[in-house]
Amino acid sequence: MSYQLSFYNSKTLESYIYEVLVATNCSSATDFGSQYVGCANEDSDIDYLLLVPSRPQEKDLQPLGWYPDSTDPLYGDDFSSWRNVLSNVNLVFTDKPGYYKASLYAATFCKKYKVFNKADRIKLHEAFRSLIESTQEVLS
Repeated sequence: MSYQLSFYNSKTLESYIYEVLVATNCSSATDFGSQYVGCANEDSDIDYLLLVPSRPQEKDLQPLGWYPDSTDPLYGDDFSSWRNVLSNVNLVFTDKPGYYKASLYAATFCKKYKVFNKADRIKLHEAFRSLIESTQEVLS
């Protein structure tokens, strides 16, 4: 397991997230999003990206205080997003290693080159995901 998480709030937040890591059998987790990149404002949430064997269902996370960020917890093709009622944390789950890798690379790129505009960060994330997907297609 590889966890590279910064806890911006408190020890309590760390314990909430640790419960989720264990409950979802998370193999890897990292910071990403505006807090990680360095361009967060007072309304920004804290984003963590988690690589899991299968994306969680409501029954898995609601007892731990986490709720889907959408009416359908598996709404994205590649990810699902969950929030905790006690914090401004957003956990983004993916069961696709390529998506995880691309998101991690994109976030690292945005941090290094100070890409602070959200629309530009989104475009870069899409470009990294597209590159990873096309590379995987060529290799298979």
